[in-house]
Amino acid sequence: MLANRLRMSGRPLPSVEFVEYQDDGNALTTYTFASSTYDAGVLVIAVHGKRSGGGTYAISSVTVDGASASEVVQQDVAGASNPTVSGLYAITLASQTTGSIAVTFSVAQLRSAIGVFLLPNGFSADSTGTDARETSGTVSATVGGSGSGVYIAACTSNGGTTTWTNVTEQYDNAVVGNSFTTASAGTEVSSGSVTISATTSYSSLVAARFVA
Repeated sequence: MLANRLRMSGRPLPSVEFVEYQDDGNALTTYTFASSTYDAGVLVIAVHGKRSGGGTYAISSVTVDGASASEVVQQDVAGASNPTVSGLYAITLASQTTGSIAVTFSVAQLRSAIGVFLLPNGFSADSTGTDARETSGTVSATVGGSGSGVYIAACTSNGGTTTWTNVTEQYDNAVVGNSFTTASAGTEVSSGSVTISATTSYSSLVAARFVA
């Protein structure tokens, strides 16, 4: 019924395509991931970082074939020994683009990863949420509002697997043993507010709803 109403109104149907996952187990400040070909549309990049030692830190920039992506949301966990950071970045590609995604952090990481989603042109984030936890347990964020949209979330933790609620998992991968786990999920054509949660440890969670 919702899809039919959207067709009748002339609005594009909410849809999300998972494109790829890449990771790098080296200790770097800037990670340049392998070149890929991305179709035209709104590219949403889930960014994951993990370092040792305490203190706050951030994702400084994300580029696609040298063009800057805009920050949608990010969250770090300033744990004493297991800090992580997660972020969502978006860029509109006018045409099919071949190039590398590069991620720069404010300080060197032990390892990093990205997950890439593709949305139709004209989509942008209208609601975001974050959560962080320095021990094992559940992190959650409520995003959305009236109408329908596409929900994308990313979580970075200090190990183990991630169990999601209200979104469909796209990947859940350990990078260099079990000391760093990345997970991301997306779901289509959901109406109203949605509480997205992930259960894991030393976790940073980001979530956003994208609408036309």
